[in-house]
Amino acid sequence: MTKLHLCGFTLIELIMVIVVLSILSAVTISKFPDTDIYDQRYFVDETISSIKYGAKKAKSSGCPVKLTLTSNSFNLSIDPLCSTNFIQTLTLQDQTTLLANSNTVGLVITSTVTEIVFHADFSITDISDTLLNTHPISFTSSQGLNQTLYLDGQTGFIYE
Repeated sequence: MTKLHLCGFTLIELIMVIVVLSILSAVTISKFPDTDIYDQRYFVDETISSIKYGAKKAKSSGCPVKLTLTSNSFNLSIDPLCSTNFIQTLTLQDQTTLLANSNTVGLVITSTVTEIVFHADFSITDISDTLLNTHPISFTSSQGLNQTLYLDGQTGFIYE
């Protein structure tokens, strides 16, 4: 008579492996850092890049570009007729809208001027056409993120 030799794992062994893996994954996942600081850093970088893009767009198109800031968002707009109506939201070539809302907790944008205009002659003014000297835009968060962007109204230079 032939003896049948079975190979494999029993149901109890398989369940024990699943339980041990579940416990290990629960402990490991809780060790990952909070992603809020990364989201905030991304938003600050996106905002700074968009502000620089708005200034370059004003210089290359010859039309003024308006930057509108709130405590947690920004918007860039342009008037295609080169007046000061600012009716069209600025978009990139792939039609990505340069409008960002920060849904991150604790990130605050601080600027004494909430509507800033970039001109083709490299100047930067407020909405009433008053030339801005070195104007700071600050980004702060409760998690230690603290960065300031400076706009030089006379030269159009934007630096951190």
